[in-house]
Amino acid sequence: MDKKNQKYEAKRKFLKYGFHPKVIEWLIDNFFECKYRGDLSTFLAWHEKIIITKVKENILMELNDGCIRKHDELMIFNNKQDLSFLNDFKYLGVGGWFKFDLLEEEETKESLDKFFKEMAEFEAAIVKKTG
Repeated sequence: MDKKNQKYEAKRKFLKYGFHPKVIEWLIDNFFECKYRGDLSTFLAWHEKIIITKVKENILMELNDGCIRKHDELMIFNNKQDLSFLNDFKYLGVGGWFKFDLLEEEETKESLDKFFKEMAEFEAAIVKKTG
């Protein structure tokens, strides 16, 4: 397949997966004929690292048991910090990188509290029966 048809097929696939035409053009212009096959991956990994570093700078270490970066994620242990401020996080003028729903987090906490309470009651009943 010649370059013209390869580009056409690439654009068609990107459109099929919901990419915006401007993004497709930028990708084709910058990475279709790059020197190394992994250039796009390296480019994306670099920006992921910057985003994670900027987020990590805003994590209050005294409100958790530590935090580490693992590839494109930030793992926070026993976090007690309200992370909803990340909803407003912007990188290169673009927002929407994170979505924290505090109600969901509260519902999850309540659900876990209920689960552990029921487990404790269940264990107590077994101990009482086996005595």
